[in-house]
Amino acid sequence: IQGMPSTVKRELARKIDDDSPIIRRLAATTIGDLVPFPKFGVEVLSAGLGDSHAEVRAAAAESVRDAGSKAASLESLLVATLATESDEAVRVSLVHAVAAVGTKPDKLVGCLAANLKQDAPAVRVAALEELAKLDVIPASLSSPLDRALSDRETEIRGLAALAMARLRDKRRTTGVLVLALEDADPT
Repeated sequence: IQGMPSTVKRELARKIDDDSPIIRRLAATTIGDLVPFPKFGVEVLSAGLGDSHAEVRAAAAESVRDAGSKAASLESLLVATLATESDEAVRVSLVHAVAAVGTKPDKLVGCLAANLKQDAPAVRVAALEELAKLDVIPASLSSPLDRALSDRETEIRGLAALAMARLRDKRRTTGVLVLALEDADPT
């Protein structure tokens, strides 16, 4: 949304404290749609990430993802929130947001590796999607990726194979990728 009057923007920022979770979710979503991303957006989305309703937290995380590096100051809050978040959909949104804000590579890899251990397949998929986007993945992730290659979920096995191709240790990668290609259920 471009060209919104500043009075409307201020009112939108106040809506993150509204009694209705629907209004708070819409406020968090709309903040992410503003072009350019407003200075007050970080404060509003920070409040949204701590909301008591999962839908509001997910909307705030998605808006942080959309804002990308403009919301980089939320990196530590995103990582901390991800470590304690119990809602699966919110965790998925947080994984993508952590990657989008330009999190430092070591911190990002650690965060994504931790989420490879989650029970929820959607969270593991999100972590693998973000790992597969990295130019090079540290060899320290070869064991978690090995485990992901034998996951019961086909999508996770495929994403793990893509991530394995970016491992620093190419000798180890080749043998594992051959096994992935022989997957009995490659769909």
